[in-house]
Amino acid sequence: MTPDPNPNNGAMDDDALDQQVRTFLAARPLIQAHIGSLVRDAALAEDVFQEVWIRFERVTRRGEIVANVPAWCRAAARLVALESWRRQGREQATEDEELAALVEQAYEDQDVQAEIWGARSAALKHCLDLLPDRSRDLVTRRYRDGQPLAEIADQLSQSLGSVKTAMCRLRLALAECVRKRLASNPACS
Repeated sequence: MTPDPNPNNGAMDDDALDQQVRTFLAARPLIQAHIGSLVRDAALAEDVFQEVWIRFERVTRRGEIVANVPAWCRAAARLVALESWRRQGREQATEDEELAALVEQAYEDQDVQAEIWGARSAALKHCLDLLPDRSRDLVTRRYRDGQPLAEIADQLSQSLGSVKTAMCRLRLALAECVRKRLASNPACS
C-alpha cells in the first residue's frame, strides 16, 4: 500500500488550525457572554458553549477556514440555543429568536465599525510614514508621548505659536491624506 503523500487529506495545515483555535479561545469570553445573553441560564449556556466548540472543532478538522470566528460562533450558538428551546418545547422561543436576531444585528454593526476604524488606522499609518522626519517627530511628541505644546516648543527652541501652527497644518495634511487614501482604495472604505 502506497503511503498518502498528503496525510491531512484536504485538512488545513497545523499552523492554520492552530490560528483558528487561538482565535476561538481569544473570543471565548465574548462568545460565552453572547450565549449567556441568549439563554439566560448558566447550565444551558455552558451546554450551548460546549456544543458550539464541538461544531467549530468539527468544521476546522474538515479543513474549512472560518473567516470570522466570533461571528461564526454567534451564529452557531443561536442555532444550538434554538434547537435546545425547541427540544424543551419552550413557549418563549419566538421572542428569544427575535432578541437573538437583534443582538446579532448589533454585533454585525460593531464588526462593520471595527473594519472602518481598521481601514482608517491603516490609512493614517501610511500617511504618517509619508511625513518628513521633522513633521513625524512633532506628531510623535504630541500624540504618542503626550507632550504639551509648550514643552515641545521649548525643546525645539521655537515659539509656541509656530509649534501650534505646524501642528494645525500637520493635522489638516494628515486628514486630507487619509481621506484621499480611503477614497482611492476601495478595500479601505
